[in-house]
Amino acid sequence: MALTKASTPHIAHIIDPVFYNGSSANSPNGRVEFRLQPGTAYFSDLRLIDVAITSATPTDYNGLLGSESPIKSISIMDGGVTLEALNRAQYLRAWQALQSNNDANVSIARHTSQNSLGYIVQGKLDMSEGTYGEKQDAQILDEINNTVNSAADAYKAWISLRDLFPFLAANPIIPTNIYKDFRVVVQFSTPTEMKTLVANNGLNDLATFRPLLLAEEMTNSELKVASMTQYQGVKWNSWEHDSFRLDALANPPDTTDATAIGDQVSVTRKLRAFTGKYLQEMVIQVTPTNVNTWSNGGTNDLFSKYGSVSLYRPSFNVRINGANKIPREGLIGKNRRLAVCADTLGQWNVPSFQVYTSQVYPDNGITGRLLTTLGDADFTALDIEDYCEDVQLTVRRTPAHDQTKTNQAVDVQVWGNVSKAVVVGKDGAYAIVNTKE
Repeated sequence: MALTKASTPHIAHIIDPVFYNGSSANSPNGRVEFRLQPGTAYFSDLRLIDVAITSATPTDYNGLLGSESPIKSISIMDGGVTLEALNRAQYLRAWQALQSNNDANVSIARHTSQNSLGYIVQGKLDMSEGTYGEKQDAQILDEINNTVNSAADAYKAWISLRDLFPFLAANPIIPTNIYKDFRVVVQFSTPTEMKTLVANNGLNDLATFRPLLLAEEMTNSELKVASMTQYQGVKWNSWEHDSFRLDALANPPDTTDATAIGDQVSVTRKLRAFTGKYLQEMVIQVTPTNVNTWSNGGTNDLFSKYGSVSLYRPSFNVRINGANKIPREGLIGKNRRLAVCADTLGQWNVPSFQVYTSQVYPDNGITGRLLTTLGDADFTALDIEDYCEDVQLTVRRTPAHDQTKTNQAVDVQVWGNVSKAVVVGKDGAYAIVNTKE
C-alpha cells in the first residue's frame, strides 16, 4: 500500500511552541522553537502558521516576503544536529517567491503569505525597436489587504516547511525513532531590522505574532511500524550560501558623450562554501548596501533590499575546477540571463522592467509602488552539475555618471544547490554526508 495520507490513519496536531520570545521593542532577540514527540512518525508536510508582524499603525508588508518576512533564519534540527538550515532566509525566500507563476501568486501566495506578487497588464505592449517593451502598464492587484495591523487584526502567513526545506520534500515521513529530538527553530529579525520589512520605516512598535506548528502524526498501524523500522535515509539537494562584497564604483565625470560611463571593472572571488561538494545549480543575487537606493522619505521601496539589483552592463562567469562554465566574457545581456534563469530553475514571475536599469528603461509606463521595483529582480542562475574542488565567480560591471543605484557597493549573495544524503546504520544511528552525484 502506498504511503499516503488517504491510505494511512493519522491525526492533525496544532503544536504550541516550547519556547517563544517574541521580537519587540522590549525583546529584540526574538526566537521560537517547536518539538515533535519522539518514538512516532509524522508526515513531512509540516506547516508554520500565524507568522506576522504587528503594529498599531497600519502599513504595507514587503512586496516579496509579505507576512513571512520576520523570519530571519529557520532550522530543522535533531537535538544539536542541524538537518537543514536557512541562515539568510529572507533573501532566499525573496527569489523563491518569484518562481511561482503569476496565477499562483495572485490566487495563493497573496492569501497565504500576504505578498504583493502577481500582476495584471493593462493597455498595449509596445515592442518597437529600441523601446525595450516600454508602455506596458503593469499594475499591482490591490484587492488583497496585505497590511501590517494590530495583533487583533494581524494578516498572517501560512508556510509549508516542505517549500523551505528540500530535506522535508524528499522525505515522505519524519520518523522520530530516528530523529529522536526533532525541532523547528526560528530566529526573528530585531525590531530595527523589521523596519526594512514594511513600507513605513519610522515605526517603533513593530513586533512578531506568536506562531504555531501544524503537524500530522501517523496513528498506530502496520504501515506506520513498517515505515519507521524500514527507514533507510534519503538523498536531497540543499541550498547553501556564500557571499562577498563589491566596492562602490567611482563616479565617472559628466561629458558631452551621451553615455558618460567609465571603464569596466572586473572582480573575481573564490567561493569556499562549495568546496568538496557536488553542485547542481547556482543562483546569484546582488543586494544593495546604500539605504538611499531602496528607501526614500521614510518609505521603503516595495521590494526594499531583498530583491536583486540590476547592475549597468554586467556579466557573470563561474569557473569550476579551472574551467569556465560560460565561454568568453560570461553571461551577458539581461534578457539572456533571465532566460537562463528560467532554463535552470523554471518559471519566474518577473515583468521585464524589473531586470533593467533606469539608463536603458527610462519611460516604462509603470505607476505607483510598482515603479519602485525598476531593476530590483535581476537574478542570474546557472546549471553547474559538477563536483567542486575550486569555485570562482567573476562579476563585471561598468560605472555610469551619477547612477548611485548601479554604482553603489553591493553584496553578491551566491546560493548553491548541494547534493546531500542521510545514511542510517543498522543500530538506527545516522550521518549526514555530502554526495558526489
